[in-house]
Amino acid sequence: MQLLELPLDIFRHIILAMVRDQGLRKSMATRFVCHTFANEVLDAVISTRVIEEVADSDEDLKRIEPHFDIIARYLHCRVRTDGPDTHSYITTIRKTCALYVEQAVSLVDLEPTEIEGIQFDACLCLATQTSEVLRVLLKDAFDDRIDLGEATLENNCLAIASWIGDLSLVDSLHRGIDPLSFFGRPSWAAAAHGHLDVLQYLLGQGALPYEPLFRSRGYLGLGQSAIAAAASMGHGDVVRLYLQPPYLGPQVEDELYGAIHSASETDQPETLRILLDHHKQTQTEHEYLSTIDCSLRLSCTRGAPKATRVLLEYGADPNDTDKQPRSCLQHAAKAGNTATVKLLLDAGAYLDASRYVNKRTIPKLYSYCRKLGPEPLALAKKRNYLGVVQVLEERQREIDEERASFNASAVAT
Repeated sequence: MQLLELPLDIFRHIILAMVRDQGLRKSMATRFVCHTFANEVLDAVISTRVIEEVADSDEDLKRIEPHFDIIARYLHCRVRTDGPDTHSYITTIRKTCALYVEQAVSLVDLEPTEIEGIQFDACLCLATQTSEVLRVLLKDAFDDRIDLGEATLENNCLAIASWIGDLSLVDSLHRGIDPLSFFGRPSWAAAAHGHLDVLQYLLGQGALPYEPLFRSRGYLGLGQSAIAAAASMGHGDVVRLYLQPPYLGPQVEDELYGAIHSASETDQPETLRILLDHHKQTQTEHEYLSTIDCSLRLSCTRGAPKATRVLLEYGADPNDTDKQPRSCLQHAAKAGNTATVKLLLDAGAYLDASRYVNKRTIPKLYSYCRKLGPEPLALAKKRNYLGVVQVLEERQREIDEERASFNASAVAT
């Protein structure tokens, strides 16, 4: 309590020193334990740039990638504080925002805070639409968006205007196409941020309801399709728009798998229900079961309890495994989300790790044996997830008591 009596500036210096000492992983864990100072700890994570340590670890990189807001704040910090000789990502964000301010006639008299707001929107758009941002920025890896001929500043500005929802600027910049830009296509940006009026305008002007390069060119560095982005951000009205004529077609149907997975990973139960109701009506039982089982593993991996509950309600198998094999409970224990672990246990998930791949959508002949993975309890203890450890130990005691009672009654008879 003596820390609370310190002057605010001194207290912030203490938090900065703590974050530098602990590093990214422990600092992020501290936010969930110490709710009172969660914002201050996050500010220190961004300003001290300890986030850059994830460049040395792919596992840590995957942990931070779903946190779009944190990545956006990190990017914005660099936009405001980096010198002139900086990464091309940061330079592109600055130039795009400068053009946006110049083009938006209605926003001529912008306050400095409003300009920063536009910069943050650009950073959030970039953070949301690709999982490669940190990998490229921190590791200086290759990303083919930099070499795209279409990615002119004007196209970048059009995409940001679509993300912000500035329909007047979109109309003035639009040239009858839906160009690929550094920030994704304008229709993608409008769908991802839930601007239904802008999206309908762009679709009416000839934008395709699907990503034409999504299948034909493989990974483009642009992450998700538009419907998947809308699903991951929880925009049910946009998802419904894509699921009705004239926009619904074979190409959109192909992208529904990614949309369901995205909604599962980002814990968006309402958009997930919309997608699953449609998917169940249009796919075979085999395809439907395969999709929801895979989505359940993803929701458990990300620690998404709302999505996990929905998937279990829709019939997902709580004992489904990947090819390692690692069960949903192992993924949930590793993620450290107590609520997800409870849901799986209540649905009948096995406590023990298995040597066998368990998939109801493939013949048992192919459920081959693999190396036994760590037990869920061991995973939770290794990462010091005390809530998960307590839940798993309580369930183990219940099972032991039931076995003892059964054995006792069997001996008595």
